Parts: sequence; C-alpha cells; structure tokens
Amino acid sequence: MLFAGLVALGVVLAHAVVLRRAGVLRLRTAAVNQMVGAALAAGFLTAYLVKFLYNPAGLAGNPAALLANSTGISSFGGIVGGLLGALAALRGARPSPLAYLDALAFAFPFGWILGRTGCVLVKDHPGLPASGPFARDFAGILRYDLALIELLAFALPITLLFSWLARRPRRSGFFLSTFLITYGPFRLLLDALHDQPPRYGPLTVDQWFGLLLTAAGLAFFRSLPPAAQTPPAAATTAPERLSARH
Repeated sequence: MLFAGLVALGVVLAHAVVLRRAGVLRLRTAAVNQMVGAALAAGFLTAYLVKFLYNPAGLAGNPAALLANSTGISSFGGIVGGLLGALAALRGARPSPLAYLDALAFAFPFGWILGRTGCVLVKDHPGLPASGPFARDFAGILRYDLALIELLAFALPITLLFSWLARRPRRSGFFLSTFLITYGPFRLLLDALHDQPPRYGPLTVDQWFGLLLTAAGLAFFRSLPPAAQTPPAAATTAPERLSARH
C-alpha cells in the first residue's frame, strides 16, 4: 500500500507539472490530458508485462502461474510503454507531437522521485553485497540499494537540472532527448551492481533497455527543430509590450 500510494502521488504531481509546463508552452489542455491518460494506461500495462523478462525460468516453465502470482512492475517497461502510448495519442497534435512529449518528459522526473522513494521504503531493489552509505539490510545481508542510488544519483539531480534549464526557452524535444540520453547510460552503469541479472543473448535485460533508451534519445535529439520554442506570450519583449499599450 505504501508503494502504491507514493506511485499515485507521483502520478498526480507529474500531471500537475505537465499541465503547468503545457500552459507555459500554450499547448492544448485536452491533448495534454489525452496524452497523459494514454501514457499511464500503456505504461502501467507494459510495466507489468516486461517484469516477466526478469524471470526467464518462470517464463519457460509455467508462464500462466507466473502471471497469476507475480507482483511488482518494471520501470523500463513503464517508460517505453508510456512513451509509445503518448505517441499514439498525439497523432496530428498541434503545434507538434514532439512539443507535448517534451512537456511530459520534463514533468516525469518530478513524479519519478516519489516512485523511487516508494521503492526505497519497501526495499525491492537489492544489488550486490556491499558496505557503505548505499548498503542496506536485505534479508540479513548488506547489499546495494539500487533504488536509493537511482533516487540520489539520478532522479533528484535530473529534476533540479530540468527546473533550472526550463527558465529559458528550449527546443521542442530537448527535455525528452536529454532524459533518454542520460537515463539510458545511467542504467547501463547501475546494472553492474545487480546480483546475477538475467541475460538474453550477450546482454542483461537492463542493458538491452538502456541501449534502447539511449538510441531513442539520440534519434529524438537529431529531430530537434533548429530554434528554441518560445511561448507566444513571451515572444514580445517588455519594451514592445509597453509601447503596444500606448
């Protein structure tokens, strides 16, 4: 219940932030809400399904029993599914789907902080045996708390960075590409602290998804428009607004 409550609060917070960001960029509220709804539905569905990739023995043995008795969700599944759901909902959106996706990407880390805090509190991301400030007791063994590391080393810093960067106009897709390009490699590094993660071919599940997000981020970066997106209300300078009143 604690984890679910924090995830719900994270969704509410991220929704409030994306609406505020959309207001700054003069995006259509109806389209924003449609995007958020699609992202949540697809994100939670894929977050639930992708977690089964972390149990290849269960998939090979009795997938029906695994589906019925499993708990938890996959963050990678949520991100990928949420992005695909949002894209599907934004077909034909104006001024461009990328502008809406960028607002969503800007808001996501704000809610992510609460979600990862829930992971820390329920202690569901144990890593390799360790000692030091990031080690916590997992069933009598000190191990890296991977959720704590992600919260302190990525979620909080990226949220503060986005808040600072948003003070100036940015090109549509800037926050989306920045998030993906930074989060993918971060998870590749964090995967080194997992204890015997499952592999599919030469890579672990997290390595596959880390590379996927990094590639997607680079693709979005290449599609950025040449000029920063300036909100219509901010397109006129203060002296021009003053002279317009006379």
